[in-house]
Amino acid sequence: MMGVRITTKDGQQFLGRIINADEKALSMMLVGNQIISISLSAITKTEDEKKSLMFEGLIRTQPEEKINALLDFLSSLAE
Repeated sequence: MMGVRITTKDGQQFLGRIINADEKALSMMLVGNQIISISLSAITKTEDEKKSLMFEGLIRTQPEEKINALLDFLSSLAE
């Protein structure tokens, strides 16, 4: 799932993933796993987010062992 940036009529911006939507509202999981509901009538703009939703610099806080395990796992998905 791609990240999405939503702007509402009152100028608020939300960054996360849309996890559910119907004809009246959508549910969005924000960075940090908070789930919110936004009325479709309150939305003025929806944009696909080009950057990762992962916190910048997060990988630098992990030990080399965990980074290597992550890279091994990601590589196995391509096989």
